Amino acid sequence: MTNNTITFARAMKEDMEAYGKEVNFNRAIVDISGLKRVQLRILYTMYKMKLFPNKPYAKCPDIVGNVIKLHPHADTAIYDALVRLSQPWTLNYPLIDFDGQNGSEDNDPPAASRYTQARLSPYGYALINNIEATSPFVDDYADHGKEPHYLIPSFPSLLVNTSKGIGVAAACNFLPHTIEDISAVIQQRISETPETEVLAKLLPTFPTGGILMNGADLPDIYKSGRGSIKLRAKHRIDGSRIIFTELPYQVSRTSVIEAIQEKKDSRVLSVYDTSDMKQKSITIELRASVDKEAFIEELFKITRLEDSFNVNMTIHDREKVELRSFLSLVDEYIEQQHYRITRVASAIRVSALEKQLELEGFIEVLPHIDRVIEIIKTSANKQEAAATLKAEFDLMDPQVAAILAIKLSQLTKRGIDDIREEIEALEKTIAEQLEIINDEQVRNSIMMSEMTSLPKQNLKMQVEMNSIPQSSAVEVRRSMKATNGDVLYIHDEDEILIVTAERRGYRIKGKSLDKMPKDEVVLLHTPEWVQSQNSLDLFGMKIHPSIILVQCKSARGANLKL
Repeated sequence: MTNNTITFARAMKEDMEAYGKEVNFNRAIVDISGLKRVQLRILYTMYKMKLFPNKPYAKCPDIVGNVIKLHPHADTAIYDALVRLSQPWTLNYPLIDFDGQNGSEDNDPPAASRYTQARLSPYGYALINNIEATSPFVDDYADHGKEPHYLIPSFPSLLVNTSKGIGVAAACNFLPHTIEDISAVIQQRISETPETEVLAKLLPTFPTGGILMNGADLPDIYKSGRGSIKLRAKHRIDGSRIIFTELPYQVSRTSVIEAIQEKKDSRVLSVYDTSDMKQKSITIELRASVDKEAFIEELFKITRLEDSFNVNMTIHDREKVELRSFLSLVDEYIEQQHYRITRVASAIRVSALEKQLELEGFIEVLPHIDRVIEIIKTSANKQEAAATLKAEFDLMDPQVAAILAIKLSQLTKRGIDDIREEIEALEKTIAEQLEIINDEQVRNSIMMSEMTSLPKQNLKMQVEMNSIPQSSAVEVRRSMKATNGDVLYIHDEDEILIVTAERRGYRIKGKSLDKMPKDEVVLLHTPEWVQSQNSLDLFGMKIHPSIILVQCKSARGANLKL
């Protein structure tokens, strides 16, 4: 007798594996399209509703109600996902054009769905507009209809927008970029530019801007698919005020203000939100005697004015969840574009061939049009007429159907000339589509043309270092070796000493800095606002006796002796 019992441990393992796969594939982790399951269902529903960028908006309850037919969750979860796809402070290129209050950077909730409406943005439409020709369809969860199993993207949303998710033993969090930067990377991959050269010029672009502090780590992060970057708010000093702008991604102004107020620092007279329609900002009023640069460095430590963004380039391919390098994702996107463009070209070619076949059948019987009319008039029904025409003129079924459906007005000389011109146009279309199918270079040109034709976003492009390409919304500070007279920036501030002219022997802890190898010390920053003719000597470099920030690579601290 067969023993069909299973152990508790085996049952738990099998159930957990099934649960984890369901959560990761259908809820938490994105695929190469950059979309989670609910996001794909929202965009597909809006596509079916014909909510194109040039069409009127539809009420959000109508959209959500249609999505529920595909997505077995509550309307609130669907509406929240829809709203997020429309937020320009969350995505560089929002996929939904939203009409109404869709939240804020300070985590204010969106307006109730009954007050809002939406349609696809140009980017959302570009992402999904070839879905019926390229994506496989499966039964929905209730077997009421079909839904796309996955999306072959025609817009690199995964590479230009952030996609974050936490699943079962897996998570994802992608760096955002501009279309221009991704277009350049794709072009370099097509032209087989060395990997190191591609990565050396690539920078992320966050929708909220900021200063990227550890830019030197980026190539390794792009190669491994995992790492952490540090983002700082930009700031400027105006008299006794410090004004912070471009906060790190997903950091709210309210949380920063509350964190400063909770400290009840006697040096702070007031802190308030000074945002307007043009710029989001926080202003801190200080007492006149306060050392502002030292205070700013302190704020970076105790508030989220400096924050980390943990990169995790994990995607699923409907079979497994896998950590990927950035360029492997770019290569897969390019591969899928070739597949998509080929599928679309094949569909157009097949449609043109079918139309050409119908019109050629009509041209073939045109000299015998009187006989055709006689057959139709004397036949008992449509089926008999079709059978007689097919037998007498050796026609195919589509040609017979087209002849029976032709309008009498098309029998005029002009109408016949129009049919001949249409056949010529179809022959040209068929040849063009065949060239697309057979020629990789033509497909590459189409891919690049599609990306450059998308509307440009007014993303901030500001970089301080001359060695960094002018192509990122975040200022990048990379580590460099100090030379005489240089004012340099460093990428990692885990080990920082703050030294002032008044306290030259300022002790943190650890060993003396002057006993360390010279290449272990890198000058970080000498503020430009200091007006002084005196100078200090640091390893042969003349430094203003102001706040000096130094990184000690191999010590937790040091006693800087000047």
